[in-house]
Amino acid sequence: MNLSKLIEKYCLAREEAQKGRPYPGINLLLVGNEENGETEPSGTPQLIAWLEEQKRTATGQEYSPGLLIAGERGDELWGEICTQNRGVMRFEVVASGKRRHSGTGGASTDLGERLITARSSLKELLESLLTLHSPDAWHSQVSFPFIQVGTPGIYNVTPDSGSLGVEVRPIPQDDLAPLEEELRSWCQAQGLELRTSVRENGVACDPDNPGLVKLIEAVRRVSGHEPVIGRKLAGTSARFSPGGQGVVWGQTGIGPHSALERHYIPSILPYYQALSKFGELILE
Repeated sequence: MNLSKLIEKYCLAREEAQKGRPYPGINLLLVGNEENGETEPSGTPQLIAWLEEQKRTATGQEYSPGLLIAGERGDELWGEICTQNRGVMRFEVVASGKRRHSGTGGASTDLGERLITARSSLKELLESLLTLHSPDAWHSQVSFPFIQVGTPGIYNVTPDSGSLGVEVRPIPQDDLAPLEEELRSWCQAQGLELRTSVRENGVACDPDNPGLVKLIEAVRRVSGHEPVIGRKLAGTSARFSPGGQGVVWGQTGIGPHSALERHYIPSILPYYQALSKFGELILE
């Protein structure tokens, strides 16, 4: 959830909690991670693992939250409750050669050409393994953010390594485990190396999840209209939810994921009201 707005809601929640028991079974996890946060020491999955260890040590029981709600900015005042969320996989395809003088015979094969050719073949392979097209725009996505070969300004020495960056944002219906195995086999056959940095499947929350049912009802009661149920295209922290039971909901902004992205302060109160109602329903 966006840091400043989350802290504002957190302050309101603390003030409400000072009224005393009973407390609803809701825990607020404040994590400052964006995009690559899953690789940071205090990223969402690391903190969930830490909470699991703390509870196991203290009580001998497993930490198993029924629902993880990840705050992500949308453009609806009451927020779209996204019950399906895409995951993310990031990897590099690496080509290796030998450093030689480019003006002598026997210079190594051009690594840039190898990677460009690999990009075309890889695109065809991924087309066959992923759902990249659908009539309702709910599909996986593949991008090739970079090709890095050689050193700018160095012309007479062939590079010994080059890499092609690939990002996959899969819908929950596309499993990344068999995809990675196919990619590894393909790279070996091409004389290339696969280096995976992130691999997290998309998640689809059970529509009958008790927490989700109560969240939907809370928004319905407070807003006075039927909540919007959607699916999130951008990769979110919901993919780290235990058992895949996670949704995205929690704040509103203007121009989400754009260069003009900014806060929408009036949305704080309705979200807090919905969250308070959610707590009441949990206590029932």
